[in-house]
Amino acid sequence: MGIDNDFEDFDYAIYLISYKVGRIIGVLGFTFDDKEDLEQDLILHLLESWPQFDSQRGAVKTFINCVLDNRIRQIIESRKTQKSGFGKWTISLDERIEGEDGGAVTRIDAVDREEYMLRTGKLRRRAFDECDLRIAVEHVLSRLSPELRELCERLMMQNVTEISEETGIPRHRFYPSIRKLRCIFEEAGLKDCL
Repeated sequence: MGIDNDFEDFDYAIYLISYKVGRIIGVLGFTFDDKEDLEQDLILHLLESWPQFDSQRGAVKTFINCVLDNRIRQIIESRKTQKSGFGKWTISLDERIEGEDGGAVTRIDAVDREEYMLRTGKLRRRAFDECDLRIAVEHVLSRLSPELRELCERLMMQNVTEISEETGIPRHRFYPSIRKLRCIFEEAGLKDCL
């Protein structure tokens, strides 16, 4: 390995490579099928780095360890980048594509903003579904007694403690009415609104 072909250093390097590769198997999707490729990569990198070794600056084993650790760090970073999808989608949103009507539009104009907002959690449901939901809730509200309707409308804006403080009625007096409202909404198929 070195100028004097020190077999002890070579054996140490092979042992260390095998040990370090064994430690990263199972991390970031590395499997035993990758073992030989990783070992060859590390051996090649160590051989390419060997001319930089200076016995005046440090021990051979320290140099081997540092070179291998740095290369493993690079391999892991590369795998993380691949797993995060870096480089898979290298397209411009300003690129012109064919629209639904056959005309050319920019890619950004073709993105379904509602779908994007749903996926990112900025919307809970589609606008069309939201509209249907409002109509269904309004229908249930129109069938409630005035007292239950008022309580329901208050619960849309306040919690039970705030309503109790505002009205001067103890909280426990609201719970039977809240249970009744829950049953009414569940029967109307609006359990999600509770």
